[in-house]
Amino acid sequence: MSMVPTSVTVIAGQPELTDERSAMIFGSFVFISLDPCLVGFFVGQEPSSWPQLNKATVLGISTLASGQEGFGRKLGKKEANRFANSFWTQGAYVAPTGHRRRRSHGMPNRER
Repeated sequence: MSMVPTSVTVIAGQPELTDERSAMIFGSFVFISLDPCLVGFFVGQEPSSWPQLNKATVLGISTLASGQEGFGRKLGKKEANRFANSFWTQGAYVAPTGHRRRRSHGMPNRER
């Protein structure tokens, strides 16, 4: 299975009434259904970003394209500027999404 390619997806969110963005990189993003639109992703045991991301009412989903390794590396670091505006934009439904040759979709966070 290690030879099967997988997409690299960034899921980002920003809880209401805060300026605190949170994001995680996933290799486990899966499409479940078109109607209704359902997707899934799997969170590890102790990711530091999950508690804040789970508070977001809307999630931005960005599938990284080839050539976006720098974006992935920047996001993976625990730096204060990893959410710099040069890498992010407000997507549909006000969800933060990565930009520069991306496919992104804002989706309500229905996991409650």
